[in-house]
Amino acid sequence: MSRTAVYRCVDASNNLIYVGVTSDPETRCMGHSRRTAWWPNVSETKLSWYPDRASALLGEALAILEGKPAHNRHVPLRLIAESMRPRVSVARSGPPSIPVVTVVSAIQVWLKGQDRPASWLGKQIGLGPTRAADIVAGRKRPTLAQKLAIEHVTGGEVPATAWVAT
Repeated sequence: MSRTAVYRCVDASNNLIYVGVTSDPETRCMGHSRRTAWWPNVSETKLSWYPDRASALLGEALAILEGKPAHNRHVPLRLIAESMRPRVSVARSGPPSIPVVTVVSAIQVWLKGQDRPASWLGKQIGLGPTRAADIVAGRKRPTLAQKLAIEHVTGGEVPATAWVAT
C-alpha cells in the first residue's frame, strides 16, 4: 500500500471546484490542466495525505458530499466498495488487513449521500433502530444475512464481501 492524496481544487474565493484522489498530485494536476475546461479557475490545490488508497477514497467521498464541488459528477462509492474487497489473506496471529471501520465508514457515506438515517437502513433490512444504529456506528457486527441485505439495499456499493470475518 502506498500513500495517496485527496486533492481539493479551489478558486480565488476558496470555492471548491473539484475533488480527486491520486498518488502523484503533480502529474494528475498537469493532466487536468490539459484536459479540463475548469482548470483555469483553480487558484490553489490543497492536499490531504492518507496511508492507503481505500482511506483516501473514503476521504474523497466525504469531501464531495460535504463540499459539493461544481465539477465532480458523482460520489465514487463503487470505487470505495472495490477498494475494500479483501485481497490479502488474514494471518491467524495478526489483525485483519481491512478494518471494520472502513466498511462502517462506507455505510455512513452511503447513508449520508442518500440523506437517510441508520433507522431507515434498519427498516429496510428488518432491524430495529437501535440495532441498525449500532451496526452503522460499528458497535455491533451484522450477521451474514444482514451483510447481504445491506449489500442489496446499497445496490452493491457496500458489498458483503468487504466485511472482515472475526
